[in-house]
Amino acid sequence: MEENKNYFTELNKINCETSEKNKLTYISWSDAWTEVKKIHSDANYTIYENDEWFPFWESKFGIDCKVWVTINWIEHIVRLPVMDWANKSMKSNAYTYKTKYWEKTCEAATQFDINKTTQRAFAKAIAMHGIWLYVFRWEDLPEDMDLPNKEKPKYFNYEDLVQTVEAGNN
Repeated sequence: MEENKNYFTELNKINCETSEKNKLTYISWSDAWTEVKKIHSDANYTIYENDEWFPFWESKFGIDCKVWVTINWIEHIVRLPVMDWANKSMKSNAYTYKTKYWEKTCEAATQFDINKTTQRAFAKAIAMHGIWLYVFRWEDLPEDMDLPNKEKPKYFNYEDLVQTVEAGNN
């Protein structure tokens, strides 16, 4: 690879398929890693472990996982909470919480929940390098915000994004 070539732009141009579950768009960690390794064979990652060699940390707020991905000597670390189907932080013990109308229970996290979160963190850390980063475009905004062009495409086209951004700036 040429030293002056922008690896982020290179990865950001890759068109890949996404999937949806519970109205959220997902990227496959295995597809993302395959595309990265085709171009950057020296890319690597680390799944962080606590002092007991478990791939998670727990605080009074819940359990979270952390993954580090290095591509082209640039490192991105992503730390994500282990969440249930209602996006509530899971802990090692079940707990109850109140909503406006009723009381609900968040079940205790399992190894499967922790593994899913680790893989989500891995996919997001890969995305921080450019590949499929658009999937996370609206995740930090309130769900009830009415924003233009909020729909996410099944396939991403870099040139379409550039044209959309340029059109919006005129």
